[in-house]
Amino acid sequence: MPGTCSSGGLSLPTVHMQPAMPAEYPAVIQLLQQAAQALHARGVSQWPPAWLSSQRQLIARQVDQGQVWTARLPGANQTLAGIVTVQEQAEIFWGVVREPTLFFQKLARHPEAGYAGIGDRILCWLEQEARQRACLWLRLECLASNTALHRYYETRGFTQTGHAIDQDTPLLLYQKRIQPQG
Repeated sequence: MPGTCSSGGLSLPTVHMQPAMPAEYPAVIQLLQQAAQALHARGVSQWPPAWLSSQRQLIARQVDQGQVWTARLPGANQTLAGIVTVQEQAEIFWGVVREPTLFFQKLARHPEAGYAGIGDRILCWLEQEARQRACLWLRLECLASNTALHRYYETRGFTQTGHAIDQDTPLLLYQKRIQPQG
């Protein structure tokens, strides 16, 4: 789905969002590994190798179920610029949710391409997708130790609403109210 989005008066790059195909699973894993390595080089512990290794079967299942979406730049080669996992259920961290909610995880951009604004473009797409699905909330969980990521989401309108633990790893829960269309 092509689209443009603006953030803070700046025009963001156009990306095409589509569900990852099973044949793209290796590219999805490679992008997550490269993003994790780039973050680690900057002193940010996100998606450590042991965790990513333990998630391979889950990510393959999520690709098969159409939950992993790719962000591709327009053009002949449709360069893979980023990915995000999208779900309508996340009881493990959020409990039973009664209001329509769109959850996302593993938002990652290709680290070497230098696509400024790709993360913001994916967030804009997530908001549009939540509206199309008549969701009231957009929610995520992230590592409690990743303060740069907290600031990223907070400056984009997300509010911290709680905390959770995943395999002895502290997480923070964030949400953003989605304004209905119209």
